[in-house]
Amino acid sequence: MFNDGDIEQVEHATEEIDKYIDYRAKNSFQKNFLRKLCKCISVGISIWCGDTYIGEQKDPKELLVYQQFFCKLVQLICMMERNSIHLDRAEARFLKSIKYNGIIYRYLGSSDHNNRSRIHPITCSQYVSWTKDKDKIYPYIRQKLYGPITLIAYDIDENDFGIDLVGFYDYCCSNEIRISWNSRRFENEVVYQTPQISEDKIAFIEDEVE
Repeated sequence: MFNDGDIEQVEHATEEIDKYIDYRAKNSFQKNFLRKLCKCISVGISIWCGDTYIGEQKDPKELLVYQQFFCKLVQLICMMERNSIHLDRAEARFLKSIKYNGIIYRYLGSSDHNNRSRIHPITCSQYVSWTKDKDKIYPYIRQKLYGPITLIAYDIDENDFGIDLVGFYDYCCSNEIRISWNSRRFENEVVYQTPQISEDKIAFIEDEVE
């Protein structure tokens, strides 16, 4: 669960993204403003990574705060794409690093030790965690979830995008931007919504026999 301070920090990060969008619509690029923006985004992501627990639902207020944060981040990315010919090189690198196209995977399961039911994906606009590498993260997931585990896959085409947390982390590190979390590379996390998943992209991993 997030505390009030966490929520305030995420809300502040959302406000700073909005300010940057408004600023760039009216003014020329300044590198220090982008660095400040990246620090604010990293605060929001650090709380997301540190307080998002596998198999557990968030409080409705937390869901709303993060829905607003990621919606605003998506708006920023879309703004940069529309104005790509006017981007500074630093902004272009930022855009390339944080925008992801390709196949992503998500494991679904329960934190309930007594769960024995298969979980089916539900199409939803809520932003959730996916991974680019289903094999590396599976041992970690298997320790956190109980009962049958559902594996879903989706290919984000060029008309859409996910938010690449590792790509953003690498961008900040390569530009010596001080950030607020340590990337767990085995997670290879991409933040994306849950689209309609075709049946051939759903697999069920049953309980291992003891």
